[in-house]
Amino acid sequence: MTSHAACPVVVVRGQNWTGATRPVVVGVDGTEVNEAAIAFAFRAAADRDVSLVAVHSWWDTFLRP
Repeated sequence: MTSHAACPVVVVRGQNWTGATRPVVVGVDGTEVNEAAIAFAFRAAADRDVSLVAVHSWWDTFLRP
């Protein structure tokens, strides 16, 4: 599973059966280490002439009653 990887993970998909090309999606966390992944994603999106989607998520540990 990519969620347990100890290294960067890239998933490359081609065109779907309709021939439409999908956007490049990159997970971001705001750290300096993430800069290489963002740069790679920008290049990949530009090379494919598709949009780039950046996804950021977090876990809110504050539990409300």
